[in-house]
Amino acid sequence: MLIMEPKKIILPLSIVTTTDVDLVLNEINDLKEYLVQIKIKNSVSEIKLPHTSKSLDNLVGLNHLDLTNLDQVDWLKKMIESLSTKAPVVHIGFSVEPNLLLLEKIVDWFRHNIDSSLLLTVGLQPIIGAGITLRTSNKFFDLSLRNHFNNLTSDLVKLIKEVD
Repeated sequence: MLIMEPKKIILPLSIVTTTDVDLVLNEINDLKEYLVQIKIKNSVSEIKLPHTSKSLDNLVGLNHLDLTNLDQVDWLKKMIESLSTKAPVVHIGFSVEPNLLLLEKIVDWFRHNIDSSLLLTVGLQPIIGAGITLRTSNKFFDLSLRNHFNNLTSDLVKLIKEVD
């Protein structure tokens, strides 16, 4: 059965950050090396693949790829390398470490509304208190409680002066 490769890669929600892409790329490189060695030995008619991560399994399943097919593994490697360098990246700063479910929901929204290949980088900024900061290549948004209170300072000063 011949499995056709999609023209554009579909990313699973288990691949959220640029680090996730790098880990999957390393795993694909290891898998390719394993397949080449098996092909050189040519002693096995049926290839038994090594254990793969959940992220790679989800990626392969969504894109209907066959990891025993070296051409499809090459295509996948090329697509992930391209994604690694060309995908739009949004940096989000949190005051505490976010859980994976939250990150998956955020990236799902971005992929449905902005770009289907968007990736996140996550940082910790305890000084923001609550909320987030969001940075793209050309915009910065401070959606933190600290920033909100800073914006209210002039109103607070005005109200205090009115009381006197």
